Amino acid sequence: MANNNVRKPENSDISEETPPSEFTDLMYGISKFVFLCGMPNYWPRNLHYNVTVMKYYSLFSKIVHSPFVFVVVLQYMSFFTEQQLSAKQQSDRVLYCITHPFFGMSVVWGFYRQELFADITHDIVVTLRQMYHDTEVDKAIVKKLVVFTTVYKIGALAVVPAHGCEMLYQVIVYGDSFTCLATAWPLVNDRSVWAEFGRAAIYTMWFFFILKLSGIYLMTMTLTMCLSHQYLSLCSYFINLPILFESNEDIIIKEKKYEKAFKYGVKMHAETLRCALKAKTAFGVPYTGQIIINTIVFVQILTHVVQAKEVNVAALMPILASLFVCLMATGMFMCNAGDITIQAAKLPSAMFASGWHMCSGGAMVRMRSLVTIAITQAQVVPTIYILLLCKILADRANFVSWFLFLDVSYSTFKNNAKF
Repeated sequence: MANNNVRKPENSDISEETPPSEFTDLMYGISKFVFLCGMPNYWPRNLHYNVTVMKYYSLFSKIVHSPFVFVVVLQYMSFFTEQQLSAKQQSDRVLYCITHPFFGMSVVWGFYRQELFADITHDIVVTLRQMYHDTEVDKAIVKKLVVFTTVYKIGALAVVPAHGCEMLYQVIVYGDSFTCLATAWPLVNDRSVWAEFGRAAIYTMWFFFILKLSGIYLMTMTLTMCLSHQYLSLCSYFINLPILFESNEDIIIKEKKYEKAFKYGVKMHAETLRCALKAKTAFGVPYTGQIIINTIVFVQILTHVVQAKEVNVAALMPILASLFVCLMATGMFMCNAGDITIQAAKLPSAMFASGWHMCSGGAMVRMRSLVTIAITQAQVVPTIYILLLCKILADRANFVSWFLFLDVSYSTFKNNAKF
């Protein structure tokens, strides 16, 4: 039966302007949020901000970000100068000293590959949608993006303030200093005015740094989800090609229309594949950094369990909550990347079911060869690599990768823990 929500293949026009839609509006809003986080403008066109405001805001974000490199250096120096830290502060210092370089690598990568990220956004929002889009697929991706971005924004904006509230509680109740990051200066026991000013400055720079990191990860995961749904839309295109044979026109005319439409679908697949190759280059570094960081955090959380002075429900609840968030975050990253593979793997079947068997004579011979070549190319599904070694796959393989992450994390913890 024909799908009324699908634009007919023969009416596709790559030259027409992309009409406004809920999807493009949502992507525009995400791009604005990422820019406000301090990352570059990844939107294909200019954002609706004053040019002067954008110029000075970009300069401000770079100025705020640059001194954080000095803060990271101070963190490493604190191993030689700061000896008054609690067990938790020492554990956090090790964690931050390991993770901050990976975080910084992802942020710098977002600036260095600005044009590549913007090009991928243009392909998904403009080029591929001009060629073809399924309204049902659009509705599905919009719902998914709304839920994901809402939860992600709340979490991203709450991380540093929540840590600040914890430090403020320590200051009010126990009289400790407001030390969010252990650095060579100011020392924990330094209560001078300049020391308090330095702690406030470090906390502010850390806040903007985490905002930038949240921006690049939000853009990476958003484009990943959009690309997986682009393959879903491409499958919808081929599955609906048999509609062309339902008309009362002469069979020769229908065969010509089908052949033209199938070649157009192959062209769309080539454009999608080109976009996927760009994504493979752009997303590899952020995903690599995040998986490594999650492994380190997982080991750190297990260490906190061993070092806990009191083993009761109240003491274990925060640790278990952190463990749950770490596992879910890792699963979310892996599954979103793996969705590209699993949706792309459905494309050969969609091409085979596109109706080529309804052709006859010379058209059958031509289409059989064309479909064979197209299916062969479609069977080479895109994958994202971690450290150029481990693939992020989909379906069953993705769960195996997730359990491999657990096994590596626990093995590392077991080999280094002292019971």
